[in-house]
Amino acid sequence: MINQVYSGTPTSRRQWTLPNVTALQVAGQPVVKGTTPGFTLDAYQASVSGCTVFENGSFSTTIIARSANSPLVTSQVNPGDQLYMAFSDSGWTLDAATNVWYGGVLDKNPAGIPFGKYDESQVPILAGVTNTAGVVRI
Repeated sequence: MINQVYSGTPTSRRQWTLPNVTALQVAGQPVVKGTTPGFTLDAYQASVSGCTVFENGSFSTTIIARSANSPLVTSQVNPGDQLYMAFSDSGWTLDAATNVWYGGVLDKNPAGIPFGKYDESQVPILAGVTNTAGVVRI
């Protein structure tokens, strides 16, 4: 599994219908269906109109150490902190046909959908820093 750091117990795999977009042509992407977070196990497959998604485990992804986007408020991310899929200024796109959000980053902005926690095995991300290999546990 691309980007998986630790597997959950048990690792829950599900088939999700996803939009056929460039962002999902690569495995290991963070996605949210409704309020359920996950990471793609493989790339989009036209034969099943989606792919397999892990709904638990620890995965590396981009995390920004901020708690608000507009105006910007930076905030250190500590191990165990709740992370969110923030809606504004974070790159997330909603595909209304599948109810899937994709293409964004995570931060500490509680205005978004809870995504998971910053993995307890990691070191803090200093306020204002963008960590492209931050580990989130879902």
